[in-house]
Amino acid sequence: MTTTVARLIFNSIVPEGVRNDIPNDRPIGSKEVKDVLQRIAETDPEKYKDISFKLLRLGSKGAVETGSSFSMKDLESPIDKKTLMDQVSTEENNIFSDKTLTQEQKEEKLVKLYNRYSSKMPDMIFDASLKKGSNLAKMVASGARGNKSQLNSNIGADFLVMDQTNTPVPIGIKSSYTQGMNPAEYFAASYGTRAGLIATKFSTQNSGFLAKQINAAAMDLLVTEDDCKSSSGIPVSIEDKDNVGSVLAKGVAGYPAGTLLNTKVIRDIQKRGKSKLLVRSPMTCAAHNGVCSRCCGVRERGTLPGLSDAVGLAASSALTEPLSQSLLSTKHSAGVANVAKVTGFKAINALFQVPETFPDKASLSEADGVVDSIDKLPQGGSSVVIGGKEHYISPEHEILVKRGDKIESGDRLSSGLMNPADVVRLKGIGAGRLSLLKQIQDTFKDNGIDVSRRNAELVARAVVDHVTVTDADESSHYLPDDIVEYSSFSKSYVPRPDSLNLEPNKAIGKFLESPVLHYSIGTRVTPSVVKELNEMEEKQVLVSDHEPSFKPNMVRLMENPSHDKDWMSQLGTSYVQKNLKKNVIRGDVTSNIHGTNPLPALAYGKEFGRPPKNTIGY
Repeated sequence: MTTTVARLIFNSIVPEGVRNDIPNDRPIGSKEVKDVLQRIAETDPEKYKDISFKLLRLGSKGAVETGSSFSMKDLESPIDKKTLMDQVSTEENNIFSDKTLTQEQKEEKLVKLYNRYSSKMPDMIFDASLKKGSNLAKMVASGARGNKSQLNSNIGADFLVMDQTNTPVPIGIKSSYTQGMNPAEYFAASYGTRAGLIATKFSTQNSGFLAKQINAAAMDLLVTEDDCKSSSGIPVSIEDKDNVGSVLAKGVAGYPAGTLLNTKVIRDIQKRGKSKLLVRSPMTCAAHNGVCSRCCGVRERGTLPGLSDAVGLAASSALTEPLSQSLLSTKHSAGVANVAKVTGFKAINALFQVPETFPDKASLSEADGVVDSIDKLPQGGSSVVIGGKEHYISPEHEILVKRGDKIESGDRLSSGLMNPADVVRLKGIGAGRLSLLKQIQDTFKDNGIDVSRRNAELVARAVVDHVTVTDADESSHYLPDDIVEYSSFSKSYVPRPDSLNLEPNKAIGKFLESPVLHYSIGTRVTPSVVKELNEMEEKQVLVSDHEPSFKPNMVRLMENPSHDKDWMSQLGTSYVQKNLKKNVIRGDVTSNIHGTNPLPALAYGKEFGRPPKNTIGY
């Protein structure tokens, strides 16, 4: 075994069961230390203080006694840049000499060329530097200082930057800061620097405004019950690190439903050949108001949340607080571009605000069927025909299907960012929540922010929670076109007289009358739904032949609180006058001053914080 003295000391501090997945010959950086400390906090919180202090002393001792520096040799390019740049120059000359292209088309091709190299250079430079033993690369690898992009700027080449309007600058930056830039490269890079400085000035207000809106949507998610007894949940990979602290929704490998997962239980289940679990989630919680403790899982204090805990606000803060720091760090990247996809605050904001012009929008199928044809279009882009319905794929996106593939409504057809409102419309509330959850995790990760799945679940539950009533009966106080909260609507939903319990294979084409797994009421049962039901060993589902009397609807975040069932809760929105008029016309003039939303209690004032005995609220 090859190792180091520091690694032996680390092994003597950290228990074997916590560090056994880190090979002895692999360096331990900030990420590994964070993972180890998180596992200790979850599995043995009593030891956390002692172990974290010893690791702090080890790091301090290393920094003082050995230090870290770099030499001129570390500033040399670790790759053959001349050959690479000759190749780029040849491609540039081919574009410049093409007389069939307009100046605008040439610039567009140059941007694509530079972006292709810009996206792969940071990893190429980092890997080559690390292999040569560069101290700069070791600093990046440990997480002590810098990142791959900054290392590339210093000894590689940025190739492409964005200006302050997020537009690519069509001038290739082929020199590093160490080499020194020519005037054209210098002035092109200055646009990126300006973009970084402007992003810094606006980072606080942009992220703060988004945080305010997420808080308004999530503040109703108060813990109101210990256990809602729900058998629904979300399917997750057994490899997901956020499984620790979750509660099993369905028994597996001898462990019954309700088991609180820890590393020992997960390893035991894994040894028995199970690759997926069904875990309780706030997205499928059946609590009458708010959410229950066991669906939330273990929280930041290392225990299940207590009654009255404002888990929605805590989750919102956990997601939005790092955003400001992430945006502030843009100044260090000097606007280095990646035009392959929309990232950063723009992508995160789009997921919640679902604007009509959705950036970098992926194409989703609007119909079930087989891919009949895929054709290039003369104006650019492609046409994908499914079941006789044509779908346009923009030229910037990669087509992800091929002729003959079986497709379902709502399936992804191209690369890009999926509009969660389209997923909700085509696949239902439950599938939409799960899709948003995954996109939140992926998009934040692209910005260097590792978010807890359970925090993202609470936010996804708060944001995707509305339906539009299409056919209201006399016994209901809803009117056609009313937009209401699904979480409230579903509690009073009565399955229709024609509902039947059927095996999943016999329910294709019918509509769910009761939630199952993460799928919500009204979801159309498709072959992919059946496949997941069978994988999770669901024997029966309650279904109807007829479409439900509502349509799933993802309301944009800014308007989300406007559809709160409590009129006084709507006072904290951006549309106060409009909402007051609507409520007066409808006669919605009652409010619960001790409900799960704090605004009515604050407005009333004198009883704030004193809910009636044996009740949960403000």
